[in-house]
This record gives sequence, structure tokens and C-alpha cells, in this order.
Amino acid sequence: MLRKLLSTLIVSLIVISAFSSCGNPGANGKLVLPIDSEPAYLDPQIISDDGARMIMLNCMEGLMSYDADGNLVPAAADSFDISSDGLVYTFRLRSDGRWRVTTLAGAILGEDYAETFDTRVTAADFAFALKRAIEPSTICPSASLLMNIKNAVAVHEGSADVSRLGVRATDDYTLKITLERRDDDFLSVLAEACCLPCNEIYFNATGGRYGLSTSYLIYNGPFYISNWADGTSISLRRNYLYHDLGDDAVAKEVLPSSVYFSFNSEQATRDRKLRDETYHLAFLTDSQAEELNGNKRVKIKGFASSMLTLMFNCGDEIVSNAKLRMAVAHGLDYKVFEEYGERASSLLPHGLLLGGVSARNAVNIELLESNRKLAGKLFAQALDELEKNRIKLTLLCDADDEMLARTAIQSLQSTFGVVFGIEVETADSETLQKRIASGDYQIVLNKLRFSGSSAKAALRAFASNNSANHAFFSSAAYDRLLDEVCTAGSKKETAKAVRRAEKYLTDRAVIIPLVTESTLYGVSSKCEGVIFYPSGEVALFKQTAVR
Repeated sequence: MLRKLLSTLIVSLIVISAFSSCGNPGANGKLVLPIDSEPAYLDPQIISDDGARMIMLNCMEGLMSYDADGNLVPAAADSFDISSDGLVYTFRLRSDGRWRVTTLAGAILGEDYAETFDTRVTAADFAFALKRAIEPSTICPSASLLMNIKNAVAVHEGSADVSRLGVRATDDYTLKITLERRDDDFLSVLAEACCLPCNEIYFNATGGRYGLSTSYLIYNGPFYISNWADGTSISLRRNYLYHDLGDDAVAKEVLPSSVYFSFNSEQATRDRKLRDETYHLAFLTDSQAEELNGNKRVKIKGFASSMLTLMFNCGDEIVSNAKLRMAVAHGLDYKVFEEYGERASSLLPHGLLLGGVSARNAVNIELLESNRKLAGKLFAQALDELEKNRIKLTLLCDADDEMLARTAIQSLQSTFGVVFGIEVETADSETLQKRIASGDYQIVLNKLRFSGSSAKAALRAFASNNSANHAFFSSAAYDRLLDEVCTAGSKKETAKAVRRAEKYLTDRAVIIPLVTESTLYGVSSKCEGVIFYPSGEVALFKQTAVR
């Protein structure tokens, strides 16, 4: 009933949501929020976790970003044009962009850096950043999203020099990007951290240490990192060189004086710290959101970017058998999940975007359904392949989901009989995520949340070489399908490629989508003007008032 209740209470789950800013009352406010872990580095071209992305997307500004209504808008760019064939993007940069060089960062440029270093943010900075993201030596985790740029595939594979990449600064404030094929997702890609600008002179001066500490970063966004306390926190301060131009082209002051990111993976205390105003914003579990719903001090915001799933550890000796996974998928009684929410209709939550629209609306696939006869046949084949007379498995779940997990396995035991045994093991939310990441499970009932708003990027969660592939699924054939997804081009062709990749995972029951869910945040009622990325994984604070 919890999930159905939340779906009723939070009416903004399937739209991009933000709090409207109320102006200057928060001009000197300090914003405090937790992130799960300390970033290892903050090089925008190679970061991948949500905490690091949020820090850098507040400290730097790309060509594109999102506004309070969830629309893509020019950011460091003043305007842009797209050619009639959709292949050439021409960006005209704002001329007031400046690099904020702290004293520590400036030291590596030499004693006279204030006189010799050009602080203008230019088209060359964006061209260099895109080239870095695509060059194979960078190992950018999001490079696949840029493969539609002309010659990007050849450059990334090492068969062409980066000078051939279809990215060119035609003058100080004009950047031209030429694509190999039309890509209706390209503007949204340019709002990602991997496309944030990088000054080549400064990068070279760091001697390979770019992003490793506050001494090796410069900033063009609304904040800069003022302190990085090892193991504790990262503090941002307002960047006085930054000017935020709204729709009316009038410069607006960055409201918060500072933002404090606390490294705290302890999920259990976040609701309490929101209530006592220690935090202004925090990711919440379903039960915490239900507990806080109606609390005058905390607002609950939801994004349709999650699913309740059964996920298999494909690296496990037993569960690696595809027929066994398929048997489980067909042996489930999906009706037992109805009281928990709407049945998932895709491997991709409908909050993820494809060509600017919900991926769920753009791509339709047939998910596996209950079929006890087929389940029994597949299970018998799995027993033969595994050379076993009986199979015993463990289903890991959050302690809050134990009753649901036990109800689900009852339907499986009814289907397969005494030759199939499955036990439920529970863990708290923090331990559960650690065990999933380390592969310490066979099957897990898990709320799956993809990092980022792109359906293309979400499918890469199951790529063979992805360290975030917590299903531990490996398939060269699937990796080739991912390449097709990233280079398909038009919205129609991309939807077809996504459908093929989804079907490949579905036909092998790598994960079983059960119920559509929401990523939930608590936001202090004293905090207004937070701008969220479409699936809620990143929040921008430049116009956030803290009363």
C-alpha cells in the first residue's frame, strides 16, 4: 500500500518539477545536503557518480542546461542554430563568461598568472572538452553519447586523429559541431557533465592532476569549491564572476552564499536531519517519504525515474543460467504486485527521455508474462544444463520489502514445487546497496534508479565494461546493440535501436521490471528555487533561496 499511497500523494511524478524562486530572501543563505560518498576526483570529463556530477554542474556551466520548468535552455551559449538537415549545430557563446581562478589554482600557472592567463571562456574551451571526452585515453564513461559527432567513432577507436573530430571553434565565441547523422538527443547530451568546458592551457599546466583537488580546478559556473575536507565534505562559495541571465536577459545574482555537500551514506538519518533543518535537501526511501508527507517543514518531490525490479546476478554460478532466469520470470504471479503500484511496462522508467520525450512513450516492448507451463519447461532445461536435481536460491531485499518478497516467492514455489527452494534475506538500505555493488547476492528485489535522464545512457548500465553494471551481465552482442543505440541518429531509428537493446535484455531476463516507482526527495520548506534535471539526479542551486 505504501507505493500506491505515494503515487497518490505525489502528483508530479511524471513531469519535471522544480520549486519556484522567491527572489533575494536567500541571497546570503547556506544550503546543506548529503551525497552518498566522497568523489575520487572532479574532472568533468571522467566523473560518473551523481554526487560528483551535481558538484561540478553547480561549479561549471555547459552550452546547455535546464530551467525551472525542465526545458533545455542555452547556458554558457547565448544562442544556437541547427541546420535544416540537423547535422550542423552552431553555438554563439556569451561574451561575459569568465574562468574563476583561485589563488591555489593560479599557483600552477606561475606567479604572474593574473596578468598572463586569459580568463575568458571561449569556444576553444568547449572544443577541447569535447575532444577530451571522445579521445580513448580519457576513458570518459559518457563518451558513447557523443558518438554521433562526425568522426567520433574513429577517434574513439584510435583509428583517426582527434583533429578530424567534427568540432571547431570558428572564432573566440562561435563553436560549430558537425554530426555524422541526425541526433534528436544531442542538445540534452550537451547539458551533461562530460561536455563542461575545459581550458587547454590550464589542463596542461596541471600535469595530469586536473580535478584531483581544489588546486587543480578552475570554474565558469555559479559556484567554486572553497574547501575539500578529506572524508568529510566539499564546500562551494558563490562565484562573483558569474552572471545568470534569465529569460528576460537581465543578470541575476547567485542567491546562496554557499553550498555544503556532506559525505554521508547513512540513509537512515536523512528524514530526521530534514525535519531538524540540518539538511535542506536529501534523497529519501519510500518509508521516509511517507513518514514526512504532510510535515510542514519538508516538501516531498518525486521523479518517475525508478522501478521496483527483480535483478539477477548474472555472474553467479547458478543464476548465470539464462533458462533459470527466464523460468523465474515466467513463473512469477505479477498480480501480487498490483497493490504496490502500476505494473512497469518497460525496462526504462517513463521519466527517462529519448528525443526529448518519455522513453516509455517512444519505445514499446512486450515484457515477460506469467506462463506456468513455459516456466516449468524452462526450469527443467535449466536443471539439465546445471546438472542439478534441485535448485536453492537466496532473494535479497530491503527490510521494508520483506513481506512483498515473501509473497512473490510463494508464487514461484507454487509453480516449481519441491525442487525449487528460495529463501529471503533482508538488509537495511545502505547495506543492501553495498551488497548489490559488490555482487554479494543471487537475486535482489531492488528499487533500480538510473543515473542521468537519458534512456541511451540508462541502457549502458548493463554494458559489459561498465563498472556500474551491478547485474554483472556480459554480452558482446548486447554491447554491439548499444553501439547502434548511440549512433542510430533520428528519433525513429533511435527508438528502434533502443527497442532491440531492451528486447535483448528482456529475452534473457537480466532484470524483471515489476512496478513503476519514483525517486523521492525531501526539500526543506525554507528552501525554494531548486532546479532539477529531468530524472532528479542532479539539482542546480544558483537561484535557490534559503529563508
